[in-house]
Amino acid sequence: MRDRLRLYDYPASANCYKVRLLFAQLGLDYERVVIDIFDGDTLTAAYAQINPMRTTPVLELATAGASRSPMRSSSTWPATPGSCPRTRSGSPR
Repeated sequence: MRDRLRLYDYPASANCYKVRLLFAQLGLDYERVVIDIFDGDTLTAAYAQINPMRTTPVLELATAGASRSPMRSSSTWPATPGSCPRTRSGSPR
């Protein structure tokens, strides 16, 4: 049995689009839950249970006991010298 993916996203978000594009390229089946960030959908207590950071996108494995994972774009990932796989000691390879 395959895990069911559930994506909480805002349609106009570029980061959400990247996830949808990846899923389309991989041919993944997923449930899409549209979140309206300007209507306050991320400010509800129910959404805080899904993602305490109250951001989109959020990817959830829809199985018993599964955890939720806020998606991060590469632009928000904390980068420090030596932390990028393409660098060594802060210098390009």
